[in-house]
Amino acid sequence: ATPDGGICFFPPGTYLVQSVVGTILVGRSGVSLVGAGATVSVLEIAETSTAAAVLNLTRRSDVQVRDLGFDATANGPAMVAVYASASDGQRNITVERCRFAGFMNGQAAPTAAAVYVWTTDGVQVLDSEFVDCGRAITLDQPEGPARVSGNRISASDPSTMATGIWVRRASGFSATEVVVS
Repeated sequence: ATPDGGICFFPPGTYLVQSVVGTILVGRSGVSLVGAGATVSVLEIAETSTAAAVLNLTRRSDVQVRDLGFDATANGPAMVAVYASASDGQRNITVERCRFAGFMNGQAAPTAAAVYVWTTDGVQVLDSEFVDCGRAITLDQPEGPARVSGNRISASDPSTMATGIWVRRASGFSATEVVVS
């Protein structure tokens, strides 16, 4: 119900979310999803959820996801927290000051990560924390500038992590700048 240009705010609390289809939440272009802090506004994926993704931003533009936690530690099927996957389909997605835990634990699927975007144009993943995720960030086939900066990636058991940050240019031509720091 949030209008274009608006903010969908998650007050402090743990939100137990689930779905029996592929995605739990679907974002809207121009709408920001904002919490009160990555450890105080947390979307926890229920153990019984069979969804592979929490937030689908496919073909969405001008979206910010800030100050939210995404926790899949109690759920095995959850592969992706923030997902956008369409050729030339999404632009200007920012994920900032979020926390991701337990996504793809011990797995290395090529088209998944706690934050997975294919293709990227104006995508930013900033100052976020990734804990015990098989892969933290995948920017697949960059078609425009992207920035990954200030993120912290850790694993309590090294065997749970396959890749921290993956910029994948598997097919096609991509000459855009991707800054990772």
